[in-house]
Amino acid sequence: MGNMEIILATIILCFIVMIIIQIVFWRNRKEARKRIITDWAKFLNAEQANNIDAINLYGDRLIWNRYISQGQIDRLNEVLSSRLEKHGSLESLYEVTKNRRSYLSDDERRRIYGRWVWCKVSYFDLIS
Repeated sequence: MGNMEIILATIILCFIVMIIIQIVFWRNRKEARKRIITDWAKFLNAEQANNIDAINLYGDRLIWNRYISQGQIDRLNEVLSSRLEKHGSLESLYEVTKNRRSYLSDDERRRIYGRWVWCKVSYFDLIS
């Protein structure tokens, strides 16, 4: 093969790899958008039941989810700080939540949670 064929094959291969990477990232973002609502509900249930293992599990899932809102981060931080003295296993998660900030705009928040959340359930019902 000549130089031109090698360059063309390399460019085509790079485009194919970039497309595959974009598809993987797109699927991960789509799954994270779906999972944030169910994980939040499970976290609130674990908090009411005082299930430390579930709080740790769903808190970890929530805090690393790109689509978490600032109100949810604040609530997560509050729940962890109130249980920190009795349960040292929450220490590492608490350290992460202290410095985490939401990157959601209002439009993204409406697209993820939909209008039904804000109409049927108030925001304060979600965080309390």
